Amino acid sequence: MIIDTTRAPVYYNSYNAELLKTSLKTLSQATDDLPNPTMFCSPSTGFRVRAEFIFKMINKKPAFTMTLEDPITKQKSAQPIEFFADGHPFISTSMNALKSLLPNYLRVIHKLFATEFLVSTIGEVLITLIYHKKLDSTWEKDALELQDELHKLHPELNFGIIGRAKNQKVVLAKDYVYEQFNVNNRSYKMMHVENSFTQPNYYTNTNMLNWACENSKEFGGDLLELYCGNGNFSIPLSQNFRQVLATEISATSVESAQINLRNNHITNTKIIRLSAEEFTQAINKEREFKRLKHANVNLDAYDIKAVLVDPPRAGLDPDTLKLIARFDNIIYISCGIDSLATNLKELLQTHSLVKLAFFDQFPYTGHVETGCILTKK
Repeated sequence: MIIDTTRAPVYYNSYNAELLKTSLKTLSQATDDLPNPTMFCSPSTGFRVRAEFIFKMINKKPAFTMTLEDPITKQKSAQPIEFFADGHPFISTSMNALKSLLPNYLRVIHKLFATEFLVSTIGEVLITLIYHKKLDSTWEKDALELQDELHKLHPELNFGIIGRAKNQKVVLAKDYVYEQFNVNNRSYKMMHVENSFTQPNYYTNTNMLNWACENSKEFGGDLLELYCGNGNFSIPLSQNFRQVLATEISATSVESAQINLRNNHITNTKIIRLSAEEFTQAINKEREFKRLKHANVNLDAYDIKAVLVDPPRAGLDPDTLKLIARFDNIIYISCGIDSLATNLKELLQTHSLVKLAFFDQFPYTGHVETGCILTKK
């Protein structure tokens, strides 16, 4: 096994070794011929760029809490978090600044029950305050003042506050942050929108992007990506292909992906709002979709040599498995090791597993992200 320690300060211990052992055992249910895996480690601290906390007043002081389990009694209780070691330092900085300022804003505290933080490594911070009440103009006035005070405390950070309540969202400045990734010696600036999916571990995501780019350099032709989100993979991988066609069902993610395409001057990629099931129907000519026509996409004009899938934890459905099995090369990024093993049993009937990588997305947990490269037999 190869342990990659080149891209970030990392930790690797017996817990990771046991996690890998378990993961390899699960994948061996699909094949005994597993390639030598590479393990991409995570920093031991400061790796999360998003987090959520329950807000409480403890001894008349604001506190951000998480529900933790006592290792001995197994009882769960809300514990105040003074320093969130797993989070990027900008999260703890923002938490402490907010705690120092909130006592001056009682209308902001009233009925506040949860907070979410989304930060980027280039100094952007989004704080979502979630309420059991309707937000009115007095809340907005105080929250705007609070946002200004946060800027004064930390002028090096670009703060934005969002208020959320039932059927209500109040954006004071912005509802996104920009992040920057360096992939294959090229820099990409990516928009991450609040309340939509983004990778939680900046360092692991960078490792996944570089691994996928490095292992697809020789594929040639065009790339199809299903479940593309905000273009996290498709935009950096576009440098390896003639054209990229990516699909995503979330309208918010598609909109941010289009912005990311423009901001990064990517001209060979189109992102369409279709589910994997709908795309299968379209390429099989079972249905016509106006969204493809409006985007001037002719599926017959694509020479798809590779497909990338990063599906939900449940894995791929039978029809999507049949679809991706048509193509010469498959990049499969999995967040569910059990569903991956099940899907591999089908894919290995037509393809060989040539590259295997594990990405420590959530340190100190029993979860690992897996990357597979498969080529047609």
